[in-house]
Amino acid sequence: MKHFSWVFTLIFIMLSLTGIFYLKQSVSAQPAQDEHEPAATIQATHVKVSDFQPSHTVLGESIAVDQVMLKNERAGKIVYLNLDPSNVVKQGQILVRIDDNQEQAQLKSAKATAILKQQTLNRIQSLYKDKRISQEKLDIASAELAIAQADVGIIESNISKKTIKAPFDAYVGLHNLAIGQTLAQDDDITQLIGVNDNIWIDFNVPQVYPMLDKNSTVNVSLPQQAKGVTATIISSAPTLRGQSRQVHYRAELSLDKLAIKPQFLVNVTLPIAQNESAIIVPNLAITRDQLGEYVFVVNEEASDSFRVTRRQVQLGDRLTQGVVVNAGLEQGERIATVGAFKLREGLKVFIEPTPMDEIVELSENGGIR
Repeated sequence: MKHFSWVFTLIFIMLSLTGIFYLKQSVSAQPAQDEHEPAATIQATHVKVSDFQPSHTVLGESIAVDQVMLKNERAGKIVYLNLDPSNVVKQGQILVRIDDNQEQAQLKSAKATAILKQQTLNRIQSLYKDKRISQEKLDIASAELAIAQADVGIIESNISKKTIKAPFDAYVGLHNLAIGQTLAQDDDITQLIGVNDNIWIDFNVPQVYPMLDKNSTVNVSLPQQAKGVTATIISSAPTLRGQSRQVHYRAELSLDKLAIKPQFLVNVTLPIAQNESAIIVPNLAITRDQLGEYVFVVNEEASDSFRVTRRQVQLGDRLTQGVVVNAGLEQGERIATVGAFKLREGLKVFIEPTPMDEIVELSENGGIR
């Protein structure tokens, strides 16, 4: 019995020592955990009120100032073709000539008839002066000459319609024509796009927005671009468009500002109210979930440390320089920008100083997260 008693005593002592050891370890580990609190490095900015102009963006389409679908007025076989899509054609340059041999023969015959009628009229006029012929025969001869000359004009017109010339300096579109090919009347030959320094932008604006004045400006950008260029309103339709109740506008854009081709889809941003003042924050400062949009407010603690608080905000217009906050923020507060997506309520943060213009550039490229 004494032997078992010593064994139990020894086991009890070992368990007690083991418990004391782990208790000391846990106590000593607690300060270490406090020293290694999770934190995140972010960039931040102070909230301020800025001026902006409320705007609305619609879809527009680029239209060539000069463009035409080239067609032939007369049927026939192509005998001359000068439509190289890699070249620019000049105004008056012959592009297509259709076989006109038959019309040329008819023209010679019509000219010979006209000459004969002219000679006949000359003789009759001489006889009429001598009063050897009646006024009626003189009138008939004059009419026959006029008819013959008209026939010459008709044939010459038909010949000219078989020679197709460039109506203006233009780029040549793609085509599938070849010499020897027969064209039916009014066939599509190719599209010509005028060589111009400007291009038109057509777009529609709902009638609920203020009318745009002639010579006012709008902002035009490609769908994949954040920034755009200015275009000038040159005209508007006198009536609304059908059931859509929209006003059709046309603006002129310099191709030096934005090099686009006809039928490009573009974004047209137009002012819809006078300048306003509001809190505008970078897009990257906004986070969202199924309940709404939020920002993380950076609060300063003792010893130059910072901690964030998640706050819900109400957003307004999205602008080039950021997004308008209608409610939820006050001027002067500091909010997280770059890196806000990785934050959570109460997280400790370190602020990395970054110029404001760099934050704006990053927010434009990154969008709202």
